[in-house]
Amino acid sequence: MLTRCRAVRSTGQLLLVLLALMPATGLATVFQGQPGNYLSLLAQLQPGDTLQLASGSYGGGLPLRGLSGSPGAPIRIEGPADGSAIFPARACCNTIELGDSAWLEIRRLTLDGMGMAGPFGVNSSAPSHDITLDSLWIHDFDGDQQTVGISTKASAWNWTVRHCRIERAGTGMYFGDSNGSAPFVAGLIEHNVVVDTIGYNLQIKHQNPRPTGIGLPGGPSHTIIRHNVFSKGANSSAGGLARPNVLVGHLPLSGPGQDDHYEIYGNFFFHNATEALFQGEGNLAIYANLFVNDAGSAVNIQAHNDRPRQVEIFQNTVVAAGSGIRVSGGDPAFRQRLRANAVFAATPLAGGEQAGNVTGGEASAANFLTAPFDPPGSLDLYPLAGQLAGAPPDLSGLSGYRDWDRDFNGLARDVAIRGAYGGSGNNPGWLPVLDFKPDAGAPPLPVVSLSASPGSVTAGGSVQLSWQATGASSCTASGGWAGPRPASGSESSAPLSADTQFTLSCSNAGGQASDSVLVTVSAGPAPSVSLSASDQRVDAGARTTLSWSSLNASTCVASGGWSGPRPLAGSELSPPLNADTGFTLSCTGSGGTAGQTVTVRVNRAEAATVPGGDSGGGGATGPAALWLLGWLAWRRAPAGKPP
Repeated sequence: MLTRCRAVRSTGQLLLVLLALMPATGLATVFQGQPGNYLSLLAQLQPGDTLQLASGSYGGGLPLRGLSGSPGAPIRIEGPADGSAIFPARACCNTIELGDSAWLEIRRLTLDGMGMAGPFGVNSSAPSHDITLDSLWIHDFDGDQQTVGISTKASAWNWTVRHCRIERAGTGMYFGDSNGSAPFVAGLIEHNVVVDTIGYNLQIKHQNPRPTGIGLPGGPSHTIIRHNVFSKGANSSAGGLARPNVLVGHLPLSGPGQDDHYEIYGNFFFHNATEALFQGEGNLAIYANLFVNDAGSAVNIQAHNDRPRQVEIFQNTVVAAGSGIRVSGGDPAFRQRLRANAVFAATPLAGGEQAGNVTGGEASAANFLTAPFDPPGSLDLYPLAGQLAGAPPDLSGLSGYRDWDRDFNGLARDVAIRGAYGGSGNNPGWLPVLDFKPDAGAPPLPVVSLSASPGSVTAGGSVQLSWQATGASSCTASGGWAGPRPASGSESSAPLSADTQFTLSCSNAGGQASDSVLVTVSAGPAPSVSLSASDQRVDAGARTTLSWSSLNASTCVASGGWSGPRPLAGSELSPPLNADTGFTLSCTGSGGTAGQTVTVRVNRAEAATVPGGDSGGGGATGPAALWLLGWLAWRRAPAGKPP
């Protein structure tokens, strides 16, 4: 009996242990957040929990210092799919503040920098790891060049930044600290769009010997930068503040991390009028990228805080007005190799070990590529049929890099073809545009075209919207119209009273594309009102006829002696009048409001009284009073004279 009791007790203890070891996700809670309660909910989040934020403006930012999930049970904070949970910048603080944070996933939020200088979109000021930022729209953090969309100012590892759009920022992403003391390790930066930054689209700082005892990965690791779109525009800094689109610094020169690598592939780099598209040093593998710069150079591998070490640049396509790929200042203890690239630039290649490349001047790109000088959207660097082919190049030593045998489209490649693509003829994939690159193997994004006719109207007018979406499975309207729409069509807008933007977003398995049109609305001519009364003086109890008309008006409202809406023109009898009365008519149109008032006066009978006496009848002069007045006049007249 005693043995049996012990067995039962042991089983109970085992159950308690098993319950304690169950994944936290089994007890996860989903919280529903609103602008008024979300800050209090943050304090309640436990590993595995999700905080779902409703549409709205969240003025308190996201203070997440000290918040952590656990392995396999991250804490998730997410907004609606349309990004309508909006966090405006605050002068006091960074919008999302991390530090001593781990296993967090932050998704589908909009961070609006409001053009302020100083506050960052996302910042980590203390060590953080296993952080995922997914589908964030970060915009207008551009008060100055040092204002950053996403930043880490302390050691960070196992970060993922995915499907984020960063536009109009001082610097798009800045990982590490300027003195090299905050390593960014084993990161994944993929499928982002970073455009129109003043300084870098992306910079990863150089790394000093790594700190110990904080959990940084010990063995060799790779930071991956893939399938992104990087572009700079007219707001780029110049002179001493000019920056490349992307810069990566060296890794630790000794100790943990000295054998780490950057793998940079499948990206579209576009335009920089003041610097090169890419600059790097240290250990680099750069492959299957498109580099297009009609205003300058493409790739500079050069000393910055140290020197280029092991560098592999292979199977890229470059079209540039300046230099194509330039390698200088490399550490002679390592190899810097340029293989199987297609480079068309004023100076196609310089430095490094060169083998199996196809090169030419910038203009000669038209002899090899489909549409190398078109703008994004129709730009096509796919080889013309039969071009860029040759004997298979030596690609030894490359198989350790991820997707090394895939082309820019993510497809298995014919290694005999130079450049970023593995085929020739018709491009089976995505045409580069300043928007999200679809996942590898996904169909091209829809091509959306939306127009409005006319493009400008006076207030109260409408426009005809016409659209066509090729390759779309669904389309949704927003802005000045809303709801699902077919892949093509035409319809009239509602009357417009102010400048209005119409947007059509269409999607397929490859992702989403959109087009917008802005219709400007101008004020119409000023309205005018004419109001008159058939009689402007009447006896008590009488009526008058009011007549009116208006021009350039859409509504009219009566007030004073009459009230309520009235047609734009008409006539009507007033009510009986017993006192002077003003009648006002106000009419409103797109050009403003006009009004007119007419006053009708009422006659009153003259009152007469007997001098020194009381008529007793309110002063009315009746027959008896007239007889008395005549008699008094006769009595007072001199004898023989009529009164």
